[in-house]
This record gives sequence, C-alpha cells and structure tokens, in this order.
Amino acid sequence: MDTGGFVKLWRPGRDIAVYPTTVLPGRAYHLRVRADGPRLRVYLDRGAIPIIDAVDAAYASGLFGANVFNGTGAIQNVSIT
Repeated sequence: MDTGGFVKLWRPGRDIAVYPTTVLPGRAYHLRVRADGPRLRVYLDRGAIPIIDAVDAAYASGLFGANVFNGTGAIQNVSIT
C-alpha cells in the first residue's frame, strides 16, 4: 500500500498488478493475499471480491515475505495457511 494512492503486488524486477485506491496515512488496513499456484488474489479490508486477480508464473515455488520500502509500516497478525 502506498499513500500515493495504490495497492501494489510485485516481485523482484516487475510489478505484477497495481490497484488505484485512496490510502490515508495513519489508517490501518487489512490485506489478504491468496496464492493458488500462479494465480494471486489480493483482498482489501475484508472485501469478498479481490481488488487484484493476477497470474504470475515466473517461479514454480517461493518464499513468503512482507516489505516496507522508503517508509514505515507495522505488520501484525500474519497467518500463513
């Protein structure tokens, strides 16, 4: 999430998808990312419909990570199932 007004799903070297939305500094947001093979879905604030529904088959497997770039962030209540 970026206060410039978007949610971005990315991997090294490439933005997979960008969703424009209002992002208010200091407000807490809930993001859920679901990966089913190469299909990646991102849900915002417990919405039932993904804001991002993309396919990225660059890697057959990978690792989980959370990133903050050029800013600050708090990442809480993370669960991987």
